[in-house]
Amino acid sequence: MVTPYLAGLTPGTDDVTVIDDKVQKIPYEGDFDLVAISTTTGSANRAYDISRRFRERKIPVVMGGFHATLHPAETLVHADSVVVGEAENVWMPLLDDLRRGGIKSLYKGDSPSDMKSLPRPRYELLDLSRYRIHMMPIQATRGCNYHCDFCEVPVVYDGAYRMRPIEDIVEEIQQQKKVMGINQFQFIDDQLTGKH
Repeated sequence: MVTPYLAGLTPGTDDVTVIDDKVQKIPYEGDFDLVAISTTTGSANRAYDISRRFRERKIPVVMGGFHATLHPAETLVHADSVVVGEAENVWMPLLDDLRRGGIKSLYKGDSPSDMKSLPRPRYELLDLSRYRIHMMPIQATRGCNYHCDFCEVPVVYDGAYRMRPIEDIVEEIQQQKKVMGINQFQFIDDQLTGKH
């Protein structure tokens, strides 16, 4: 889940709402300055519909994720802005552009995000009561060191495989236990057991 990580990067002076469309209703009538949607190809049409509803109200929409990275031209038809690649390095410039009066149509996360400086994801912004299983996602690695023909992961991450320092993972687990009160974690890596 990318959006809680982006919420962790967003300045504390900004109000942030995180919605998981699988378990919550989208607050289409909400008063938002920006809507950010992360999508895979399998859910792209649903993401486009959500985007359309906000854009009809003149609320700018930025889309990212695997689908937007692999199909930016198509995605841009349905959004005001597209993030290609990893969003962490372009999120603050995008927010700065928004504050100055307008976002660019394309932001490219050309360089890999520093796995050592990922923010604490703000899962507390999700309504966890809507989930049957209370388990916190955690990311220890990004990418994959294999290059299977059928998989988009090496394409999205340009063949790179990166690992977070163990100390950072342990610290995030401890922080999430303290903030969320949850003791179960699930690794959401594309390839957790890659070559180290």
